[in-house]
Amino acid sequence: MLLSQEPDPDVICPAAERSRVAAVIIGRNEHGRLAAALQSVANCGIANAVYVDSASVDDSVSIAEGCGVQVHGLDPSRPMSAARGRNEGWAIVRSACPTPEFVLFLDGDSEIDADWVREAEQLLVSTELVGAVCGRGVEVNPNRNAFHRISAVEWTLGGTGSIGTFGGNALLRAWLVDDLGGYDESLTVGEDPDLSRRIVDRGFSIIGLDRVAYVHDIDMALARQWWKRAERSGQLLADRGIARRSQGKAMLHSELAKALGFGIGFPLAVLATRGPVRRLVLGCYALRTVLAFRSAFRSARPEFFDLRTRVTWGVSCLMSPLPHAIGALRTMIRRWKYGRWK
Repeated sequence: MLLSQEPDPDVICPAAERSRVAAVIIGRNEHGRLAAALQSVANCGIANAVYVDSASVDDSVSIAEGCGVQVHGLDPSRPMSAARGRNEGWAIVRSACPTPEFVLFLDGDSEIDADWVREAEQLLVSTELVGAVCGRGVEVNPNRNAFHRISAVEWTLGGTGSIGTFGGNALLRAWLVDDLGGYDESLTVGEDPDLSRRIVDRGFSIIGLDRVAYVHDIDMALARQWWKRAERSGQLLADRGIARRSQGKAMLHSELAKALGFGIGFPLAVLATRGPVRRLVLGCYALRTVLAFRSAFRSARPEFFDLRTRVTWGVSCLMSPLPHAIGALRTMIRRWKYGRWK
């Protein structure tokens, strides 16, 4: 049951339990998507909520104020990021009395499902071994274009049961967020996997519930938007490699190696070779293309997606190594230039 219905708050979240959960919603230029996101939080009976705005130039702030939600604007004189927004929002909601036991982090382009919140909260109450709970997402208009089909598949790839990471929409144990120092504000991307890793390192589980947790609206229509998003994924791969280096491990982990090898290595090898060697390289690349497409096609679960969506996802996976590699290289060069290898 998602947000087309407005359940009775007393049924979804009994009044005695509502103070357990606070919500931090972050966004920038969300416009029409924000009202639905804030209404979904209200449908859960969560009164302790704050919207953190990252210098929007549209009417996002006035929309949030019109919904009766406390608004906090990030100071534009400092670098803005999702990590900083979530930290500052959490600092505000945790000052409420009583202090919430759990915090729901939500992106302003998503609508949270009230039934999922109830189930996730019950799971955290029932066991102290779980640090965070997440779930599947669905794209609000998956057939709008190819980019929405790609996004629709992405939201189902996180896995269920005990998993290694959560995304931007998750319910976390509040004291654990404080104990771990919140999100790492030095990260412009990858703040969720970073906090996930620290939660797991502390001995807590992250549970992915096998049910829809949120409805998402990526609102993407241009190829350059897809490319920029893929570059940011490459930046995350580079940041993960740099973090491994600081731990004394090999920087070139498997995903980064795949992005650099398939995105840059193979094309350069084709340009640099001639004759039989080039044909061998092309043959290897063709084989890789077939295997990669088959793997991506199978990862888009047929019970959720039609043939067109699964093919679109496969093509996206074949094209993404190049922007991944470019994003990773730019990040590594920038880190090296400014001496930020940490």
